[in-house]
Amino acid sequence: MAIYGVKNKTVLNEYLTDTITLGVNEILNYGDDDSALRFMIKKHHNLIDNVKKNYGVQANIKYKYVKPTYLEKSRDPETPVYVSYTPYDLFKISGLTAGNEAIYYLKGINQAIGIMTFSKLQDDEQ
Repeated sequence: MAIYGVKNKTVLNEYLTDTITLGVNEILNYGDDDSALRFMIKKHHNLIDNVKKNYGVQANIKYKYVKPTYLEKSRDPETPVYVSYTPYDLFKISGLTAGNEAIYYLKGINQAIGIMTFSKLQDDEQ
């Protein structure tokens, strides 16, 4: 999970190193077809070598078949579900920007605040 700096209203180029647990509904965007997990399954292999092997899935398998495998593997700290990416990593994936489904860890000036979706962060900035 990437970190969002509330003071500067920007996504930082760093990931949360602590373990944080999200509910399956949050990861799947409450059943919406546009979820953080779907994005990860489509794009994560561009950032991490052997990602399909690490998560125990084969290439070119449809999302509905690999989704349960990724969710099951996410219980292991070595194979987490990435719900957001840093700007640097998104740039490496053909210059993409964060999708509305991305979930960021909010960091205040002196303390952590919580988590929020990118779409909600954009709404709060306007």
